[in-house]
Amino acid sequence: MRVGVLGRRSLVLGSGFVAVCGPLIPVSLCAQVPSQAPLVPRGRDRYITRVDSQTQTRIIEAVEFALTAAALPGTEHLLVRADRVTLNEDLTFPGRNLTVIARIVKANGSINTSGKTGLPSYTGQTAAEGADGATNTGPGGRGGDVTIIATRLEGRLAITTDGGAGGDAQSGGAGRTGAPGTLSGYNKPPGRAGNGAPGGLVGRPGHGGPAGAITIFTEFAVTQEPVYSAKGGAPGAKGKHGAPGTPGPVAPANRGVLEIPIRCPPV
Repeated sequence: MRVGVLGRRSLVLGSGFVAVCGPLIPVSLCAQVPSQAPLVPRGRDRYITRVDSQTQTRIIEAVEFALTAAALPGTEHLLVRADRVTLNEDLTFPGRNLTVIARIVKANGSINTSGKTGLPSYTGQTAAEGADGATNTGPGGRGGDVTIIATRLEGRLAITTDGGAGGDAQSGGAGRTGAPGTLSGYNKPPGRAGNGAPGGLVGRPGHGGPAGAITIFTEFAVTQEPVYSAKGGAPGAKGKHGAPGTPGPVAPANRGVLEIPIRCPPV
């Protein structure tokens, strides 16, 4: 996370809402707004929007703009440029980047761009009998970057860009039951029952995703220090090795019926 102070000539927000790159403004940020991109009016919403296809970023430009959940795009990153931006709710924008460039940012809420949980995930699942657990468990998603460049940042703001948790491991399947014992000859012990097969090995949990970056540049000191969280995601939950199979059923002893011929003397 980087927090800095802008020089007075590093950012210009005037007619046309053009950001002028200075030593503290990343060049990539300025490159996100091609000057030849078409503008699309939004009627009574009183702002204009377009999408930069190269960076998959939706760009919103306005004089005053309320940053709400309804304004968040479904799949793209988001860049907002305005004279004044307000945030009065808790926003969830998983795994995507959010950039705000404004003269004044007034906040009373939070921004959460934490990554998504890895997929596939095998929570509570067990492999088939005798099979090993899956090894294709998904890693957690990367947290989205949050960048705020403003003359003033006022109010309460919490920012979370944690990595997503990895997918949960699949437990190994239980071992197969041993073969049953076999019958033997008369008055002999039965054949030995088979041993149970070993259980399957536990699958691999997914790795936690990396955290996103938090970058805040302001010209004046913030009125209230924001609360930050940018940590890597936790690995997925571990599974268990499969239980060994049980021995086969024992065959009963073959007692049979003993027939003894009896010869009677003639009468």
